[in-house]
Amino acid sequence: MVEGAGECSGNDQRIKWLRAENGRRIIMFFSDAKNQMEEKLEQERKEYQKVFQETLSHCEVLCEVRKGAVATLHSCEEYIQAISNRPYEYDLKSKKINQDYQKFEKQLKKYKYKSPRNKSGMMLGRSTAAGAGVALLGPNVALAAATTFGTASTGAAISSLSGAAAANAALAWLGGGALTVGGAGVVGGQALLALAGPVGIAIGISGAVAAGVKMVSDNKKKAQNAEVEITKMRIDMTRLQGIQKRVDVLKIETEKLDQTVKRELTELQKMKAQDYSRFSNREVLKLQTMINNSQSLAVRINELIPISR
Repeated sequence: MVEGAGECSGNDQRIKWLRAENGRRIIMFFSDAKNQMEEKLEQERKEYQKVFQETLSHCEVLCEVRKGAVATLHSCEEYIQAISNRPYEYDLKSKKINQDYQKFEKQLKKYKYKSPRNKSGMMLGRSTAAGAGVALLGPNVALAAATTFGTASTGAAISSLSGAAAANAALAWLGGGALTVGGAGVVGGQALLALAGPVGIAIGISGAVAAGVKMVSDNKKKAQNAEVEITKMRIDMTRLQGIQKRVDVLKIETEKLDQTVKRELTELQKMKAQDYSRFSNREVLKLQTMINNSQSLAVRINELIPISR
């Protein structure tokens, strides 16, 4: 009887040990899974931050190209106004060009445009002090966002926030400290929030405020949540990369048009013709072509890129 009781006691102890060991292994499994997913999540956050900053950096380059185009349009207008006996229709076209580029100039004044100290510092995907592959954002981020994306609706983005402080924290993290809603102004703030969107803002907040609960019971759920967040980030990074490509296309098209107008203006200036009534057919055609291309360039510098989701 005593022997049987001893065997039962031994079996009970083994069962308890096995249960405890299985429990420990389960805890370790979910703990390891959680840690692995959180490491992946942090890597994805950094990659998202990089893509977000690169997109804004490309917008800054576009803004610089547009500013150069405005200078070209100023020169074209001066040349046209210096021509005597010019047709009235040229004045009408010149006035429209003037209105278009002044619209952009108003944005420059509104956001107090600052010339970059080092234009090569507007880096696109190069290694910087902020981290490998992260773009250094210049002083005109809000201006670049506003002139590239306009006053896009941010209802969805704002509804996901707990207040301006959260928005500022998120944008500061996404922009490497260069962005805040308050510092960007109303339009700039809207454009920056719209570009980030609910996913970007959530990523920014989680990146700015690192928080972790150590409860074992949460490990499985945290691993699953991390996987969901990684999927969301990758989808949104694809969206940002698509926007970035559209920004680059617009920049290239604007540069080409700007160079064409500059070349045409230089050719006309070399002819030294001042009186339209004495223009040759060739000179008239060149002048008409330059004015038409100037109109296209004036429209292009105000073209907005929609932020799609």
